[in-house]
Amino acid sequence: MCKHLIFSVLILFISLSCQKDTNVSCARLPLDSLSIDDAKTWVNEQPSFIVDKGDSGRSSWIRNIEFYYCEPNYGYLYMSTSSKEYIYEGIPYTLWTEFKKADSMGRFYNSNIKGKYKRLP
Repeated sequence: MCKHLIFSVLILFISLSCQKDTNVSCARLPLDSLSIDDAKTWVNEQPSFIVDKGDSGRSSWIRNIEFYYCEPNYGYLYMSTSSKEYIYEGIPYTLWTEFKKADSMGRFYNSNIKGKYKRLP
């Protein structure tokens, strides 16, 4: 069991090291000049971005949440509600993980994201 764990950690370290070396640089989304559909397309076309989809099933207001990132301190949060879609930029991965685990996603969004990060107009 211990050998298996050490081997798994070693493989993870090697794969992360290789990923870092082979990724193209992280591009920044030109939010001011894109529609929400164009922004979603642009983010999905970035080869170096990782997509992390969250479970919004606990929220009565938020329908879908996704996080796109290439570096740990800068990512894009996509969020949809029953009436609107949002894309925020500059979201740190740590904030994303807290958002996913929040008891109230709506309350967390209002306290920690809304008005604090740049949003697609």
